[in-house]
Amino acid sequence: MPLIVHAKDLYVGMDPERCQVQLSNAERKQIGPFLSPPTTFLTLAISNLARSCALVKQANAEASNVKPVFALDCLHHVPDKEEIELLQSHKNLRWWQPGSSKLARNSIALMFAHISTDNKEFTQEYIHHLINKVSQEASIYVRNFERPLLRVVQVNDKFQADRIKRVL
Repeated sequence: MPLIVHAKDLYVGMDPERCQVQLSNAERKQIGPFLSPPTTFLTLAISNLARSCALVKQANAEASNVKPVFALDCLHHVPDKEEIELLQSHKNLRWWQPGSSKLARNSIALMFAHISTDNKEFTQEYIHHLINKVSQEASIYVRNFERPLLRVVQVNDKFQADRIKRVL
């Protein structure tokens, strides 16, 4: 994807003819609504990579044919302990910034829902953290936490009933 210079910042854009071009003020105003910050692209990439990994080893051969709800096509990469700990860093405030785009918020919700599949300890911590964030945030930002809670409840595994009880 080409990078476009806009107001001294780099943005991911969809116009390959404007790659690395300085835009005039009129062009900036015209193209501004169609640009997204690079953090959105990075967040989406991290989410897609996390959802492409096998985070939990299946107990038997039959279960290995069942794909988790929010998983993408598997890369057949099993992350090591440090990588999994990094992915499970849901308490990092960067994930929950109120100014994040809708695409970034949705991809974060899908990523953490995928990580919580067959992972009871992580799920308990994650739901507890989200509920704490909801109670601390101003009412206009509560909506940012509805999608992550909805997605984690939608994970269809043996811990789904426990998730629903915790959220309610």
